Amino acid sequence: DAGTTYVALIPYLKGHDLTVYTHGTHHITELNKHGITTYLLSGLFKPKTYAAVGALTLKYLEDISFDIAFTGFNGYDKSFGFSTPDDKMLLLQTK
Repeated sequence: DAGTTYVALIPYLKGHDLTVYTHGTHHITELNKHGITTYLLSGLFKPKTYAAVGALTLKYLEDISFDIAFTGFNGYDKSFGFSTPDDKMLLLQTK
């Protein structure tokens, strides 16, 4: 996910044998700082969230499988569940 919470997790990834795929452009500097192999997913750039979204991003994910994935959300309601106001982000998060 492209959320800012994930930037706080990055230092804890250091020293582990892993590869990170992100659509959050603001994650790149911190991942690089810790020497973490990183792929930046392409797509439509959202200036408000610094994330790539849309059909190109989804297409890129079609051929990748993950052992562990972190995804975020904008809201949570006990009855409704998780939510986001952006349909392109919703498609990406449910992929």
